[in-house]
Amino acid sequence: MNQFGLTIPAHPDNRSAALGGISVLLLVVGGFLTWSYLAPLSKAAVAQGEIRVQSHRKTVDHLEGGIIREILVKDGDYANQGDVLARLDTTVPGSNLEMLISQHDALMAAQARLLAQRDRSSVIAWPNALADRAGDPKVAAIMAGQASILRSQHLALLWNSRPSSCLKRSRTRVCWWRKAYCPNPSCLSWNEPRRA
Repeated sequence: MNQFGLTIPAHPDNRSAALGGISVLLLVVGGFLTWSYLAPLSKAAVAQGEIRVQSHRKTVDHLEGGIIREILVKDGDYANQGDVLARLDTTVPGSNLEMLISQHDALMAAQARLLAQRDRSSVIAWPNALADRAGDPKVAAIMAGQASILRSQHLALLWNSRPSSCLKRSRTRVCWWRKAYCPNPSCLSWNEPRRA
């Protein structure tokens, strides 16, 4: 007995419920199979029809988005494939392109400088893509900056590798390393730091 005063058998008999469920399932499946075999479904209704688009409006999207500068069609106009419907503003993509070209030029110039450093050359062999556009002020500034970096690094390398006789020279005497790298007399007149 439980707390409610009911007696629950130790092993309840569920066989009758299981047999009832299985018989209902077999009756439904058997009835459906009998109906599908006997029902006359060989006839069909034949009618003529036409399939049309509910609306002739088409949505036009740009893949990357942008600002529309000019719309060339009006509502209700017909357009053929390949017709220009709108023009986008090219300010943002144009500035992005200029920025990427400047970065590319700077990387090409840096690569040329690093190759000159590797080869211990005092002259940079500029790639044709930069040399052809040397008249452009931006490209000229990039090239001048890289040449200046090469010059300063080359001078530092020469300063650190000069013979000890250069340490004891007078202010008017110029060492061999400075003559070799600075053929221009104005380059020879700068004051260099003294070593202790």
